[in-house]
Amino acid sequence: MKIVNKSGYTLHGFIQGEEQALLTKHQPVTASVIIISVGENTLFGYNLNREQWELPGGRIESGETPLECAHRELAEESSQTLPELVFAGLAHMQRPSGDYKYTALYCGQLEQLQGFVENDEWNQIKLREFNEDDGADLIHAEFVTLLKE
Repeated sequence: MKIVNKSGYTLHGFIQGEEQALLTKHQPVTASVIIISVGENTLFGYNLNREQWELPGGRIESGETPLECAHRELAEESSQTLPELVFAGLAHMQRPSGDYKYTALYCGQLEQLQGFVENDEWNQIKLREFNEDDGADLIHAEFVTLLKE
């Protein structure tokens, strides 16, 4: 599996296993991405800067765990909150600069979307089936595909 998105990031693989063991073994883990399901659909938001649909997520801040980052990014970007997110695995990524990193993936389920407040990064959210092709980040769409299998 080798998928390159329009920002030049390459997805090299997906690793599943126990969260703490993977976070200890695979470094650096620099970001978290969250896949929220509502029925058969997945939450995506429109990123104004990158002009594409993507999953909630972002960089892990200093002193923050990947799970704490996931909760923060989910709330900041999509205005959604969940008491529990489940670790799904690590994505092995390559930056455009050529160095490698890992992204922690978390999953959660909502009965229905909560209210959304537009912000500096996202101007809208929507539920979409994971196989739609309407300008979503290719790597994020692949995350959804991998975890739905």
